[in-house]
Amino acid sequence: MNTTSTKETRQSLGQNEDAGGGTEDVAAAVTGEITEKGAASSLPAAPPPPVVVATEPTKRTRPRFGQPRTRLALPQRAGFQRRWINDDPNRISFAMECGWTHVKAGNKNVKTGVGSDSAGGSLIAYAMEIPQELFDEDQRAKQVTNDEIDAAIMQSAHRAQQGDGRYAPIDQATQQPLTQMNVTQGKPL
Repeated sequence: MNTTSTKETRQSLGQNEDAGGGTEDVAAAVTGEITEKGAASSLPAAPPPPVVVATEPTKRTRPRFGQPRTRLALPQRAGFQRRWINDDPNRISFAMECGWTHVKAGNKNVKTGVGSDSAGGSLIAYAMEIPQELFDEDQRAKQVTNDEIDAAIMQSAHRAQQGDGRYAPIDQATQQPLTQMNVTQGKPL
């Protein structure tokens, strides 16, 4: 035993080097042995080992037949948006040009059958993901386009006449065409 640990042990026992307790007392206190002088008798007894209680294994629940289920659910990954993208002609390659990448399981792309294509063959959907920053950028650009369309609709709404075939939003209270409307995220305020 080195001197540093002996001093620390003596301090924890309330002893100092001048107290007359020799190294045998310290060693006995550390190892828990009781010597003739009873040096270790002042130490508290070691706690009993923890009792391990055996529990029954949890019963695995099975789905009920006919119960709604999310067949195409994808586990989300932090910092990414995931989607299933159908393998229509050129759709996967275009998605990859836009920044989407395949979700992999080992070395294979995650895919599932989702129906039939126009030729009667299998329609396959691939799990793909895109970084959240790129997804948000695309959504903002899409919203700008939607806002422009809404503004064009509202601009022509004040000229709409009953039965002229143009779309004009109607105020439900007055049953009159709306002439001005604030649109946020495609919903009237």
